[in-house]
Amino acid sequence: MLIVTKKNNNLRKKSGCLYNAIIKTQDNLAMNITKINTWVMVNNWNILDRYDSSEFLDKMEQAGVKHVAFGGRLPIKPSSQNYENSLVKRENPSPEILSLKNKVKKLFSHLKNHGIKIYLYGTNPRSSEMQLNSMTQKHYLDIDLAIKPSEGYWAICSNTPEFIPYYLASIQDAIENFPEVSGFLNDGPEFGYEIKPGFMSNLFTCFGSCCEKKAKELGYDFNSLKQTAAQLRRKLMSLKEAPLNNLFDREIEGVEFLSLAIKEPKVNEWFNFKKDSVAEYIKALNQGIKTIDNSLELGVGSRLPAFTPLTGYDLQNLNQHADFFLPKLYFWMGGYDGLYGTVYRWAKTLKDWNPNLSEKIILQFLYKLFGFALPNINSFKNMEKHIDPLFLNNNKNTWLGEAFPKEFFKRVVTSEVKKMLQQVGNSKHVRPWFNPVHGGRSLTPQELDLALEAAKKAGLKTYLYYCSLGSNKFTTTDGEWEVALKHSNKPAK
Repeated sequence: MLIVTKKNNNLRKKSGCLYNAIIKTQDNLAMNITKINTWVMVNNWNILDRYDSSEFLDKMEQAGVKHVAFGGRLPIKPSSQNYENSLVKRENPSPEILSLKNKVKKLFSHLKNHGIKIYLYGTNPRSSEMQLNSMTQKHYLDIDLAIKPSEGYWAICSNTPEFIPYYLASIQDAIENFPEVSGFLNDGPEFGYEIKPGFMSNLFTCFGSCCEKKAKELGYDFNSLKQTAAQLRRKLMSLKEAPLNNLFDREIEGVEFLSLAIKEPKVNEWFNFKKDSVAEYIKALNQGIKTIDNSLELGVGSRLPAFTPLTGYDLQNLNQHADFFLPKLYFWMGGYDGLYGTVYRWAKTLKDWNPNLSEKIILQFLYKLFGFALPNINSFKNMEKHIDPLFLNNNKNTWLGEAFPKEFFKRVVTSEVKKMLQQVGNSKHVRPWFNPVHGGRSLTPQELDLALEAAKKAGLKTYLYYCSLGSNKFTTTDGEWEVALKHSNKPAK
């Protein structure tokens, strides 16, 4: 198959027939492949420099895309009237972003006129767009058992009373300026699921005043929750091999396994509080959005089923409060959020805390906790081969490292997708985020291909592709986008 590259992208200009032949070759290769509905997520507004609205529409139509989400901050000035019920006021975006309003308006109108639905991700409140002292920060239980404030991108606690009014005001702003929008994608909220000290998404959150108030509202003893979290941290730093070996053959996993492994039944209560807290938030957000416009849709992002019990997500229970779900099909090694990277960070941290435990025992512990086993991984070295040593701990992007085995996609990816579909109960309501990387080793096109194939075989009907759309607007067969073209449910020609 001929690939259009930066060196030969002038082929399109020189020969429309040859360019069409390339696309036709892709179509022929994909004829016998089960198709999947592709949504696309565009992270920022640099696409406006790469495409005019007609070119972008052409790009979407190549893959049969009928739903597009935009993650950039909207180029609008907040309306003071919309923030009357919010103690926190939204600041104006930068002049550079404001200057894009006409281009964004033209793009949105063009997409809607051609039957493409538009969703917004950029309305999600972020610590980067507000003063940290304007809302209550998350607080975490540190390794010395002291309660300390969180910092960074997700530092604001969603249980602060000001959070939902602020969020809904920004949604009202969006609808008033861009009525073409069909819905919103909510990333989280979630409690953390990582234990590496200093790493984002800390498991031992949140113990601030807002969560204390929320615990009381929900009927939980907050001091008991703190004591339970402290006990969990202490026990994770003093694990013993013999008691763990006695649990590995039992048909249990997740929080139930964790509770037995550390001999602390109240752990279940702590995670139940997280589930109830998240449910309250999603319910309030959904009700607020429907009040603005009952036709607007709410999509809720979550982690993979392996991690959702730790983050406070019960997809079956949340089904009544959201129109669809976007569990994150994130698998990379290193960086942030990827499945391999999360397992590795847990394993290394537990080894630091428990130097007498073997790597094999630690991995067995994690496989029971997360409900899956990585194929052919029984030592840390086996995991480290999947990323170049230079990038193992710095969270930068890289392509260097050995690809994941095919068995990983056949077993783990298939299992995780089946679980999310079962938990939600309706495949039409599951549209996972699918992304090659957030730092660490990016998945290759071949791995993305294997992941989508496994997800389809598990029953997935729709996914949201968070990709680069190709490195050049004429490179329609470039890496990640070629995968979309292969699998997408394109209209018959």
